[in-house]
Amino acid sequence: MPAPDGCKMLDKKGRKKLNCYGEEGVFVEEKSFTCLYTESETAFLIEPDTFDQLEVPLDLFGKAASYLKGDMKVRLLLYDDRPLSGSIPKHVTCTVKETQPHVKGISATPRYKKALLDNGLTVQVPPYIENGESIVIKTEDDSFLSRALLEPGELRGKREIRVAVQCEEEEELEPRGDERC
Repeated sequence: MPAPDGCKMLDKKGRKKLNCYGEEGVFVEEKSFTCLYTESETAFLIEPDTFDQLEVPLDLFGKAASYLKGDMKVRLLLYDDRPLSGSIPKHVTCTVKETQPHVKGISATPRYKKALLDNGLTVQVPPYIENGESIVIKTEDDSFLSRALLEPGELRGKREIRVAVQCEEEEELEPRGDERC
């Protein structure tokens, strides 16, 4: 028999799931946590609202556990305050630890190369990605998504772009700063 429309599934405390006929069901709660750190086979998490700390096995996150880092927001499914499973964001930023240098040449099709990341995973990246670069990875399938945004003052590779202003009083070029000529 189908449940009537507008039926409330939680009791007054919000803890037990009830069907529309007052029968008790299973209540699974989803909560946000912040990963403090991982050690051995354990992730140490904190709930941002209550500051309650929780130790959970890395197995809870499956293969995505290798992406866990400090300050990462994660979600846990809990039953009676016991964790059932965990999930991480769909996109994470990783640093390329080792990859082959880019060889310039004419190519009709894009060729990808292997890159070892700071978390130990190996992914395929475009040829222009270099060692030390931060990249965004799609955690669902371990695929390259894009280069990560640069922080102010950070340089990409060995290239640096400087904008210079020529002053009429002086013959040399000066880097642009807060003061102009």
